[in-house]
Amino acid sequence: MQNTRYYPNILGLGSLMALVILCVAAPVQAEEASGSEQAPPERTVIFAPAGLGPFKDKDADKRIPREMVDYVKRNKAKFEARLAETLPNGDDDIWKDADTARRMSSGAHFAIVTTVESLESKRNNLLVNKKYKKKSLFAKITVRAINPDAGEMWSKSFTGILNEKRSEPEGDALGKEKQAVQKAYAKCMDALLKWLNSKYDAENNRFPPAKMKPIKELPLMDIKITSIPPGGKIFVDDIERGLTPTVVPLTAREWTIKIERQGYETWVKKVKISPEMVIQPALKPIEKK
Repeated sequence: MQNTRYYPNILGLGSLMALVILCVAAPVQAEEASGSEQAPPERTVIFAPAGLGPFKDKDADKRIPREMVDYVKRNKAKFEARLAETLPNGDDDIWKDADTARRMSSGAHFAIVTTVESLESKRNNLLVNKKYKKKSLFAKITVRAINPDAGEMWSKSFTGILNEKRSEPEGDALGKEKQAVQKAYAKCMDALLKWLNSKYDAENNRFPPAKMKPIKELPLMDIKITSIPPGGKIFVDDIERGLTPTVVPLTAREWTIKIERQGYETWVKKVKISPEMVIQPALKPIEKK
């Protein structure tokens, strides 16, 4: 009888200890689970090549957006930034059409389009220090953020000013222009990054504000488009995207791909995009009559 009374006590103590262990462990497990659920997938913002306008630095169309992408990464933004080299430059007329601009940014949450509007050497009335020259170099750029569902949502202009000291030699004019333009888009990135981060809705794990249409969660995939022979002009949904061979970022949906090359018949086909796809048609020569 004593043993009979003793064992239930042991079982009760063991159950109590197990309950305590579960109560201590449960919050940790719940925290780990909730942490994994709350980690948002990366949102994509693509940067188109810059429109250079009066800026004669031929490499700047890719360098400017590349440095913008690097700025985003250094500042640990809430989204993924990518350089979309196959998009038209920022001063291309194609960006002026609202519907086409939206199509160009398809697959991303925003497309960032940058244009150097003007470069002008003029009197800087803000200078009071006599060690500076009377004239300064002013570089003006405009930056636009285009959303594929809502169109242009943000557009601002920024001015970079290069104040030259009297003691400085005349130096390289292009080098000075680079400095002025760099000052302009450095100002732009602070404002742009702040705006993009403010649009990110962490609670709902999405970029667009409530008044916008929902963003289609379609990731961009790098699709290689080439041809035999190479050198064909690529059109995706009637928008020029470079010459074969090249890599074009597209979403997993159906696109109309067209390749034109002088002396060959035009190749056109509707293609449903899938990961790691390579599009490589053999172009048929035009028969001479």
